[in-house]
Amino acid sequence: MMEVRPRSLPALLSVAAFRCVLVVAALCLTDMADVRGESPPDDVRGHDEIVLISSRRIGTRCDADAMLAGLDCHVYRAASALTSPTRSWHAAATADVLDPTRVTPTIVYIHGNRVPNGVAAGHGLSVYRSMKPRLPDDTPVRFVIWSWPSAEIRGPVRDYRVKAARTGPVAWQVAWAINQLPADTPLAIVGYSYGARVATGTLHLLAGGSLNGRTTPDLQPRRSKAHAVLLAGALDADWLLPGRYHGRALEAVDELTIIANRRDPAMRFYHLTTDRDTRALGYAGPAGLASLRRAFDVEIHALDATDNVGRTHALFEYLHSSPQVARAWRLLGGLAPASTELRQLQMATRAGGSTPPSQGG
Repeated sequence: MMEVRPRSLPALLSVAAFRCVLVVAALCLTDMADVRGESPPDDVRGHDEIVLISSRRIGTRCDADAMLAGLDCHVYRAASALTSPTRSWHAAATADVLDPTRVTPTIVYIHGNRVPNGVAAGHGLSVYRSMKPRLPDDTPVRFVIWSWPSAEIRGPVRDYRVKAARTGPVAWQVAWAINQLPADTPLAIVGYSYGARVATGTLHLLAGGSLNGRTTPDLQPRRSKAHAVLLAGALDADWLLPGRYHGRALEAVDELTIIANRRDPAMRFYHLTTDRDTRALGYAGPAGLASLRRAFDVEIHALDATDNVGRTHALFEYLHSSPQVARAWRLLGGLAPASTELRQLQMATRAGGSTPPSQGG
């Protein structure tokens, strides 16, 4: 009989490293497949405001002075509706973009890993154009694309670990920015892949939680809860449970849509990248769904896109192939306040003397 010997420690480490490389390749390289060169037609609604906020210059710094001085903000608008109606990106002041006096329904989109600086805006515009037909017709929306330092770094394992560590500080940065807006701003947060991890961290902080000892300074209580959409979420499936890493996130949410895919390679093998016996939220939805519904006053929609999207982690395949994504955008229709409330908000804004920036187009 042939003797079966246990593997040596170096051999076991080699197997673990190989598995980690495979998973990281699935999580990272499939994001790179989203990079497309063509520019889609300009079909932005005339009354919507498209904003790009980049924290790449400040990296993972988490203080207000760095945010005010280092955020790179642009607005997607026409230079002149008469001479050049086509929209392009124009630099804007952080104080104008994060206007504390102007109440506008706001959607924040956070992209995934390995998205270069020059590609983040295109990803965000693709998401906006995907949801545009489902947005409320009579309500102007501020759509914010949050660009964070996610460009590829050398070594797939190192890339995964560094980016995973960055998502916590980025969540603080997004929470800080949202906290500058009026407390009654209708809000939705949409996160894809690692962006979903940032999104739930942001919501956890906005609810008064802390991440690695960090809290949101001068946190103002929000007068309404947010909507959230987590698309192929690269975070532990049990993080949303009370007492877990993002355990207060659902305190800040009134409606949550989770889109999962059991054939997505990054979601399928996510558990091999952690020391815990856990699955990704984007694999089969949240752990303890019944417990979440009991613990929080929140509507949770757990949607399965496995049969529609299949074996890919590419953002564009989710946007173009998944009716579940279309349903998630329809649910965002609740972001708009009732018409009477909206008129009151607009009157209050005008009374405060603030004027929305030129939209163009």
